[in-house]
Amino acid sequence: MIASLNLMKNLMLPWNPVGKESTLVTLKTVNKWRDTLEDNHSPVVFHDLVKAFKSAVQQTEREEQQETGKYKVEGSVVFNALVNTCVRCVPTTLLHNLKLKDHKQKKFVLPSSSKKWMRFKHSVKSYLSDVIRVCGNF
Repeated sequence: MIASLNLMKNLMLPWNPVGKESTLVTLKTVNKWRDTLEDNHSPVVFHDLVKAFKSAVQQTEREEQQETGKYKVEGSVVFNALVNTCVRCVPTTLLHNLKLKDHKQKKFVLPSSSKKWMRFKHSVKSYLSDVIRVCGNF
């Protein structure tokens, strides 16, 4: 009984990224994400894409190469493919998953009225703030 309580305490500790290696994002990974989002509009892949985009934006702003976050993006080709995939796939994935378009009246619906909004809210905010940061750098 005590051993199982200790195990549960260990599982409930917050995740600490310090000391963890970041996953390297390759062109093959970005292409796989793009294909999955275009075919299935997967929420899991959407969240991974947004996390990778956030890491890429952070890496462009930092002078020293500290590794923070789940992903690491190296090279301009991968960065450009990641940005291209985000621009092409994020809007369609959100339209599909949040059902933002009313097909009967051909009107757009507010995202907050969707049942799935709470699952996507954090990633959407993160994505939009990172887009603004990228646009501000040019």
